Amino acid sequence: MIKYFGTDGIRGRAHEFLTPELAKKVGLGLSLLACKEVIVGQDTRASGAVLAAAITEGALEAGIDVYRAGVVTTPMLSHLSKRKQTFGVMISGSHNPYHDNGIKVFNCGRKLSQDEENILEFFLNEKASLKPMSRGRAMALEDGFQIYKELFEDFSVDTDLKIGLDFANGAAWDVGKKIFAHLGWNFHSIGDEPDGKNINAGCGSTHPENIAGFVRENAFDLGFTFDGDADRVLAVDGGGEIYNGDHLIYVFARHMPEEGSLNGRGVVLTRMSNLGLFKALKELGIAVETTDVGDKYVF
Repeated sequence: MIKYFGTDGIRGRAHEFLTPELAKKVGLGLSLLACKEVIVGQDTRASGAVLAAAITEGALEAGIDVYRAGVVTTPMLSHLSKRKQTFGVMISGSHNPYHDNGIKVFNCGRKLSQDEENILEFFLNEKASLKPMSRGRAMALEDGFQIYKELFEDFSVDTDLKIGLDFANGAAWDVGKKIFAHLGWNFHSIGDEPDGKNINAGCGSTHPENIAGFVRENAFDLGFTFDGDADRVLAVDGGGEIYNGDHLIYVFARHMPEEGSLNGRGVVLTRMSNLGLFKALKELGIAVETTDVGDKYVF
């Protein structure tokens, strides 16, 4: 039996491993998870529209109503799935080149459980069949950004810092600007001209030297760089020093107890985290739980 799901959904080269036929079967198979409606989103890579259309067609044939979200970030798709208490499918190859793509499936905001993945894989390997269903309805998701805005509309930090942003020519190129503009911060961006093939190309979180140079050359105070679907972020300071995910977790873990906002006074890390981070958190008296790699295990 073919193993389709990895640490973060299904991934592969578009139109070779990850074909429209496979995507359509994923859409069909959602009905085996008692899915009644699904939100479908994508990043900016060229193959995204074809795969999203295939997912949509499969879901419709299975009697599932489909909300088309268009280009959204993975965190936004996850939140929409949680907020509407329904399924979500994100078409994205994350930090990989444009010729790769992927399918991430959410159930009420969380990645599928192992049991749910097994059900889909059983179907994808043609080990199960579906009963004929009346066709579902397809419609545009009109209120996506307004729902996402609920997370930050009351957030307010007055600052005169100059901020550089690299959106990796990916999913955050538009919504990211809207968020920072809403906050009223002084920001300047690069990696915000997607053409379907330039996602993650010499930019974004896999090329942090790009944002580091942008910040230094323009005398900004700090910068942030995202990957293609904006579920990964790195930071740089005014001197161009790069701070990876482990650094950021340490910063949050050190600051949040001061506000009383670190629930359980603990942090969850994957087995890939730097050993230095484990030691530093221990010195702060912060408990650590370790999981396998993949946010479905972390959450």
